[in-house]
Amino acid sequence: LSRDVGRLYPSLSVEDQAKILAYELNKKMPRDRLFYRIRAARILSSALKKSDIEREVEESLMKYGGVTTTDGRRKPRVEFSARVYSIEPTDKKVTLTASLSSLVKRLRVVRHGPCSNQITLNYCTQSGVAKKHLHFLPKSETIIMAAEEKTRDVFVELVDGADWRPNHVFYVNLKIQVY
Repeated sequence: LSRDVGRLYPSLSVEDQAKILAYELNKKMPRDRLFYRIRAARILSSALKKSDIEREVEESLMKYGGVTTTDGRRKPRVEFSARVYSIEPTDKKVTLTASLSSLVKRLRVVRHGPCSNQITLNYCTQSGVAKKHLHFLPKSETIIMAAEEKTRDVFVELVDGADWRPNHVFYVNLKIQVY
């Protein structure tokens, strides 16, 4: 395996080749049942652990105040608080919100960076294994968040009586509109 890594990546240093080799070995290492149970519980509770690289990038962005434009202004950043959310078969609609405390299961949109200006967000639903019109109703809208606004509710309607299975997923894409 180390020879294969050396042949595939001849320009890498020995340390970088060792990191790739360690990653491949870790991926192929056998896991016990507890590992898969913990992972399934995390997926169902929308609590997938962030990788070390994701954590480092997030820390550096928070440390330096976010991404800056070419003229030196800080750009706002909008994201969901988790990468995966679960939907129960009894749910009628999914609520997207930026609220930090809620009793209803919601997809949270978190706004980082400067909040002194109004921003415009576009979002749209996209089919995955779950198909539009069969499992959910397609939606594409523009949201205007006022200055200092952190909360906005968005509803994605689910088709009543749809056959939801654990592997059925659909996506909600979120993007800041740039002028």
